[in-house]
Amino acid sequence: MKIAWLTPLCRTSGISRYSLSVVRAFGALDEVEVDVWYPDTGDDFDCPWALARALNRDGQPDLASYDAVFYHLGNYYVNHTEIYECYLRHPGFVVLHDKVMQGFFFGYANEIRNDPLYYVRLMRYIYGPEAQRFAVDGLLKGQSAAFWEQAGARFPLFEPCLFNALGVVTHSTETRTLVDGRYPGLLPSLQLALPHFIYDMGYAGQLLLTRDDLHLPADKTLLVASGRFGAQKRLDVTMRVISADDELSERTLLVIAGGGQADYLAYLRGLASELGMEQSVRFVVEPDDRTMHSLIAAADVAINLRYPSIESGSASLVEQLHFGRATVVTNVGVYAEFSDGLLVKVDMADEEGSLRAALRRLVLDDAERARFAAAGMAYAAENFSPDRYAEQIVEFVEGTLAEREKLARVDAAAAELCVGASEQWEQREQRAAEVASALAETL
Repeated sequence: MKIAWLTPLCRTSGISRYSLSVVRAFGALDEVEVDVWYPDTGDDFDCPWALARALNRDGQPDLASYDAVFYHLGNYYVNHTEIYECYLRHPGFVVLHDKVMQGFFFGYANEIRNDPLYYVRLMRYIYGPEAQRFAVDGLLKGQSAAFWEQAGARFPLFEPCLFNALGVVTHSTETRTLVDGRYPGLLPSLQLALPHFIYDMGYAGQLLLTRDDLHLPADKTLLVASGRFGAQKRLDVTMRVISADDELSERTLLVIAGGGQADYLAYLRGLASELGMEQSVRFVVEPDDRTMHSLIAAADVAINLRYPSIESGSASLVEQLHFGRATVVTNVGVYAEFSDGLLVKVDMADEEGSLRAALRRLVLDDAERARFAAAGMAYAAENFSPDRYAEQIVEFVEGTLAEREKLARVDAAAAELCVGASEQWEQREQRAAEVASALAETL
């Protein structure tokens, strides 16, 4: 089987690390060959386990020459536009990394197509006039945090990622349910656990840094939040909760390690000063992989809050559990699908009170913290396997041949109906009924 794997490889993307771990696992399978095609950002990982070529720098791929083509689609238009445009031209399998794709299609319409009305038309086509009005309001009044929260909850806009799909891979039950609900019984779907990443890509052969190396105090309970940061990561709430609790303030050091929205990080720095937390909050901006993973490994407690949750899976959670950290999460989205004995969950109905209780539970009780850490590491070892992930991808492709024939018949029927656009309405309605009847008999 020859597979085309269209994915970001940029160093700031968790999808890049995930993809490379799976590509490396493909190499261990007999009779599987993978070519990687990626958008060229100028700061991309090398891929020593497969032939890797840059889209639009090394030419357009002949996707028809592959047995299966996988398109990795996520909610950031900068990383995924070229992949999406290849997908529009050639059917294939979609790995849907986010259940909410509002950010991608809004950015794609405005920044790539230079056509804001493309976004409006897409919203109307999928969801109707109410969504059209919502989209127009967003264009005219600006995209506030409330706008994006409502957009994700009411109009997730993942549907265009299914229009040319032969099958869809998701990383949560919630996302698979959304996909299956759109084309029930027709579009094959597969839910897989995200595999752990190649966490030593940038520092192979080197040990992780110790707390001493990282200049971290030995007498503090270390709380680490890692990843890409924006307001949805709730770190301002975390800081306020710690500041308001004398025991937590005295015992902990909060490390915020990663990158993301510069204005939010600046806001957090100002908040630390306002709350008098300059000595109990440390920012490590854009750390390299060795530093990032050393911080996670050194942590006593990992912080992974998220509201709203738009992802199909959580790369940061995979890393935290892989390193065996006791982890606090928001009880929404993919995080809600993990058992209560594995993660300590925060209830958004009482976010601050619930978060305070969760932190006190893990900071003040060494045995409880150790229990969650051990459970997380055991779960990761059993479930986050790149080798098994690659095997299941191949099995999925092989098992979709019959469904692909059904999809082809549906596409042919749709094309035939579209050709009749100049007919009178009565004729078109009659023709639509005939086509639909014939199609139903074949499925």
